Amino acid sequence: MLSNMIQAAEQGDAEAQFALGMCYVMGDGVIIDEAEAVVWWRKAAEQDLALARYHLGMCYLMGAGVLASVVEAYKWLRLAGVAGYADAGAECAELAAQMTAAQLAEAEARAQQWARPASEISQVP
Repeated sequence: MLSNMIQAAEQGDAEAQFALGMCYVMGDGVIIDEAEAVVWWRKAAEQDLALARYHLGMCYLMGAGVLASVVEAYKWLRLAGVAGYADAGAECAELAAQMTAAQLAEAEARAQQWARPASEISQVP
């Protein structure tokens, strides 16, 4: 039931957040809204849900619900692979072949920064 899914998603359940994002893309019980799908996929991706990271990366690649960005697309696809989504590796390789060296370096840096534990990230006083 959609109301149960929404409640679980709002309470931080990553699987429910991902599923709710899918509802917004498919128009399943809600009006199609790619930007809203991105909101929910980002919440799930931030909890290390590999499939959400993959879908978020594809949104950045296609400009669906967000401004297109090959750097952000690569970052999220790379993180999807790190989180265990096997298909993300092929997408990263294909995308890397189309990126400039500077874009690829920035994307890798963003992925590494994201993957680092907060305790290791230097804090500016």
